[in-house]
Amino acid sequence: MIHLPTSPTPIVTQNPKKLLIYSNPKGGKTTILAGLKNALIVDFEGGTRYVEAMTVPATDIKTVHELTTLLAKGHNYDYICLDPITRLEDIVLPYARKLYKNTPQGVNFVGDNVLHLPNGGGYLFLRQAFFAVLNAFARVTNHLVITGHVRDKMIEKNGKEVSHAEVDLTGKIRSILCADVDAIAYLDRRGPDGFFRFATSDDVICGARPMHLRNREIRISHLEEDGSVTTYWDEIFIPETEEGRAKALAEQKTRPVATESKNAVVFN
Repeated sequence: MIHLPTSPTPIVTQNPKKLLIYSNPKGGKTTILAGLKNALIVDFEGGTRYVEAMTVPATDIKTVHELTTLLAKGHNYDYICLDPITRLEDIVLPYARKLYKNTPQGVNFVGDNVLHLPNGGGYLFLRQAFFAVLNAFARVTNHLVITGHVRDKMIEKNGKEVSHAEVDLTGKIRSILCADVDAIAYLDRRGPDGFFRFATSDDVICGARPMHLRNREIRISHLEEDGSVTTYWDEIFIPETEEGRAKALAEQKTRPVATESKNAVVFN
């Protein structure tokens, strides 16, 4: 039975369940993920060979299926990281083909790639396959961290074309994913430091629902003189306590806004 509220609902959580981080390729995303304690990195691209972390390579749909099935049986990781999500579109293509083959119009399809269907008919099945896999990971963790590559797009502003950074994914997949996650951070490198930008500007799309991240720039990493990297994930995932919630609310009231810097399917 539905009960209409008579007072504001208290804050239930203050950390993002789904966090999307994007930057240029080789921008240091995987190295920063390696600093997240008790995190499993699902490596879609092979980038974790150069970092010390808990990783599982998953570069084909069969391995991805085996991994999600295993995780669903139980695990002790606090975070699951998908690195990079841009690669997942290619990985799920065989699954998208299977979905299309299971429809009346696709039963006789003999091609290898549904994206070659006329009039863009295969993109629906790519989206279904993509989000079926993504949701399979989201169901087995309280915190899903997703990385992606950046794509520059030219947009018109005040009669001039300007460069605008966005996540490198197919149109509707990008829009749905960005709407679904709780926070979007652009990784900005300045000298030895890396910053997560959560403040949307004219040149990048960012944002966050959690109040301790909203409209902020947060230093997430520092390259030490010996070549090691120190990360500051405790600024992103803060303790889920009453005191932590009160602190986040108090800081939000005094925090300055960051300025710019130059048809559902079951995966099986």
